[in-house]
Formats: sequence, structure tokens, C-alpha cells
Amino acid sequence: MNKLWIALVLLRFIITLLPQSGYIHPDEFFQNPEVVAESIFGFQVHKTWEWTELPLRNAIFPYATSGSAFLALKKLAEFIPGIVNTYTLVVFPRLLMATLSLSLDLLVYKLCQCLRVKADPCLVLLASSYVMPVFCCRTFSNGPETILYALVMLLVLKATQSKAASGGGQKRHSKTRSNYAFWLSVLISYGIFMRLTFVAFAVWPMLYWVFMIYYRSGLPRVISSLFALIPGTILTVGACILTDSLYYGSISIDTLYSFSTDQFVETVSSFEAVRNLTVTPLNFLMYNTDMAKLSQHPIHPRITHFAVNLPLFFLPIVFHLVSSFLSARLQFKKVTFDQINVFLFLGVVIPVGVLSIIPHQEPRYILPVVIPLLVLFCRNFRNMSITFKVSWVTWNIMGFVVFGILHQGGLVPSLGHLGNLSKNTAHTHYNFVFHRTYMPPRHLLASCQSCDSHVMKPSTNQVAVHDLGGADISTLTQTFDRLLQDSEVRGQDSKVKGHEDKSTVAVYVISPSTRHEYFSHLGRYDFHLEEQFPFHLTMEDPMTMINCKNETWMNCAKEFIKTQFSLNLYRVTRIKAP
Repeated sequence: MNKLWIALVLLRFIITLLPQSGYIHPDEFFQNPEVVAESIFGFQVHKTWEWTELPLRNAIFPYATSGSAFLALKKLAEFIPGIVNTYTLVVFPRLLMATLSLSLDLLVYKLCQCLRVKADPCLVLLASSYVMPVFCCRTFSNGPETILYALVMLLVLKATQSKAASGGGQKRHSKTRSNYAFWLSVLISYGIFMRLTFVAFAVWPMLYWVFMIYYRSGLPRVISSLFALIPGTILTVGACILTDSLYYGSISIDTLYSFSTDQFVETVSSFEAVRNLTVTPLNFLMYNTDMAKLSQHPIHPRITHFAVNLPLFFLPIVFHLVSSFLSARLQFKKVTFDQINVFLFLGVVIPVGVLSIIPHQEPRYILPVVIPLLVLFCRNFRNMSITFKVSWVTWNIMGFVVFGILHQGGLVPSLGHLGNLSKNTAHTHYNFVFHRTYMPPRHLLASCQSCDSHVMKPSTNQVAVHDLGGADISTLTQTFDRLLQDSEVRGQDSKVKGHEDKSTVAVYVISPSTRHEYFSHLGRYDFHLEEQFPFHLTMEDPMTMINCKNETWMNCAKEFIKTQFSLNLYRVTRIKAP
């Protein structure tokens, strides 16, 4: 077993335990742990519209991942008081995802065996890529989608390379073909429910599978193989629809139990049950074909996936593949594409091309192509140059630092601090105003007033999170006025009623340090800087250069981090007129 691969896998788990402070995208939290934290711990959470107004997300994935991790954490809390905190709420789901990511290493090994490619270089490239700890070890659905894609590719290759693909109708071969078809249908059906975009990844392996069956055995065998997909599809689709319908409340368990056989047949035949079911991929499709709704999301040029996102993940590999191809063509050398190279190459190009039709293009959407891309590279470039190795290591260190540590890197640590702050005093109404940051996951505050005492002591404080996003200064000042006025009104009411109100109102604002000068111009408020959370990179409020004359480089670096590279926490009060 390759010692370098083992060391890199251990590093993957160490990085997960640290944990990474970088905050890549709100979907990491709001499509997974934030959804299940309320039902398991009783925490105050914020469920986004796709879980409340229009059901777009399948409920199995968050409960199978973060739900399992949180249940384990809840059980541990019965024996280890205080174990439920911001750190463990972040790390436990990520540890589960890191463990799940090992299946990608195994699948790459199996693919290399199947294609007779030396596995060690592929495994080292995969384990040393920053996408593993930064994307696959977090609670994005793109990591499991990558696993499903690798599984589908492996099954298709095994199905088309086995004797069953061209067997003469023997029962044993027929059963083998049915097994391959069944598991392909299960994986693809669930992949589509988890992420509808999985269609883009499934289309090429399935076309290849059908073509190879037709090429070797003819049309009748193709038809029988397609029919063999039906049982697994019905079973998986039915289970997903039933789960989502129960979760979103379109049907209830009591309703299912109350059905007799005759009632069930009558209900289904009248299509009443069909109208009441929740089909999340259908809702997702309807939403994403509505241009008015799509315009609410960032719109990217159609070339973004190919020109930006693919190089962002794998620049040295993409550069090496493209430059080698162009060099061969310029030298009038014949470039040969054997069957396996075509399969792997189109396994990258077709999914990225299909996803490029969608105007909203985030890098993680094309994450699954890491598998065919790495195997394609290792199959055709067995000897990696020193230049490539240096560029690969450098690129991945840079990617990890930017996305794993720096990007919105102060937000998660600030939530841990605010969670502790809200528990230090009693009978306080805390208002946390987040301005010019990503959406704050509420469950990381670990705040609850009616949670299980075995898990956490219920708080006597009220905690309200006000997410202003990129709102302008006028919206910010209006929010301050409203919250501070509530505090003043509460104090006046207690005096009028003739008794002392022990509760107090505290207003805090959390904003990047690059916005500090804006606050200094808001003269009617006092902003007391209570805490700074360093290494916070925000693309929306870029850094500016500072004047470091007559300062040592160390002092200059500290000042730069404080003023340009941190997330600031201010206590806000109104300045009283003299």
C-alpha cells in the first residue's frame, strides 16, 4: 500500500478535525445540518424557502449524513456533558463525510484495476487534491454525487467487459445482466432525487452501456436490458417520493395506516394520491425552467464551467492534457483515441457541457468529473515530470488555503463565540446582526430554550439573528434604530409598571473589518469593537493597501490582518444627546 497515500488520507482526517474555518457556500449548512438540527436537538434554526415554501430537496440525504452524526453526538452528550457545542456540531458531520470520502479512493482503485491502469499515481493525485478535504469532506451533496458517478462508471465498465455482456442467453449471464441493470437503476434514480443535475452525469455512461450491448448482442438484448432497469427504478423512486411526502407533510403515517387494500386501490385509481405526493425533482425542474426565478440567482456566461471552474479545481491536469494534445497536433502527430480514452474523455466533457446549458454555474457542480479526469490523466501520462508535480502541489496548497481557510473564514468561529456569549448572562435578549457576510447557520449557536436537559441546559436568553446580507447602510441603520428602540421601550415600560425588568437587550453587529470605516461615519451610534476573528477573506468587500511607513514588517502584517483580513464583532449602543 502506498505510504504517501496513507499519509495524505491521515492528513485529510486531521484537517477535518482542526476544523477548516473556510465557509465556501451556504448550501453546505442550509441543505444539510441546519435542516436536521431542530428535530434532533431542538435548536433554533432557519430553514430556507426550498424546505418550507417549495419542496425542492430530498430529505434522505441530510438525515442520513448530518442526522446520523447528530444522533451519535446526542447519545454521547448523555455521558459527556457539554460536548454539544459549535466545534462538535461542525466536526461530527464532516467526520462522517470524510469517512464516506474513503469510498472514492476505493472506487478509483477499482476503476484503475478494471482499466489496467497503475493505481498508485491516481490515488496520490486524488488524495493530494484540495477538493477532497474542502468539498468532499463537507456536507455538500456534491461529494456523494461524485461517489454515485464513480459507482455508475465502474458498474458500466464491469457490465460491458464481462462475459454477460455478450453471453449467449445462458441463465447465469442473464441474471448477471439483470443485477447490473438493477443497481444502475437504483444509483441513478437516487442520484437524480439527491441532485437533479445527476442526469448530466448519468447520460453518457448509460449511452455507452446501451451502445456496447447493441454492438455485441443486438437490439433484442438492448430492449431486455432496458426492461431490467424498471424494478430498481420503481423501488427507488417510490421510496424517495414516499419519504419526501411524509417529511413535507403531503401525506401522513396515519393516512397510510388507515388505508385498507380496497381503499388503496381506489385512491390510486382516482389519482388522488398522485396529486398529494411530493416529487422534489419535478419541483426542482419547474423552478429552474422559470426564468423569472432563475434571474434571482447569479447568471454566468455559458463557458464558465470549461473556462473557469474546471481549471479552478484541476489546472495542472487540464493544462497538461490540453497542451499535450495541441503540441501533438502542431507537430502533425496522429492523436489516437482508444475506446477507454473516449469513455473517460466524454465522461468529463459531456457532463460539463450539459451543465453549461444552465446559466447558474458554481464550481462544485462539476465536482464528479474529478474521477474520469484523474484516471484519464494517469492512463496516458505514466511518468509525471517534476514541473507537473511542483505545479500540482502548489496549486492545491493555494486552493486549500483560499477555500479551506480564508474564504469567509471568520464566520464559523464568530458563531462559536456568539454562542458562548449568549450563555454567559441570564435574561438577556441578544440581537446578532450579520452584515456583508454569508448566511449564518443558526444551529452553530447551539441556542435553545426547550431542548433536552441531557443534551444542553436550556437557556433563559432569547437569541435573534438578523441576516442583512449585502444590504446598504440605510437598511443597516433602520435595523439598529428598530432594535435599540425596542430596548428603550422595554426599559420605559418597566418604569411605568413600577417594577424592575431584569431582562436586557443587547445589539451586536458582525461585519468584515474592511467595512470599519463605514461604521465610523454613523455618528449616532457607538460601535465598541469587542472581538476580531482573523483570516476572513470576503470577495464582496475587497482589501485595500495600508500605509506601513516606519513600521516593522511584523507590525505591518498584524495591522493588515486586523484592518483588512478579519471579521469584526461590535457592541452597538445609541449615543445619547448631551
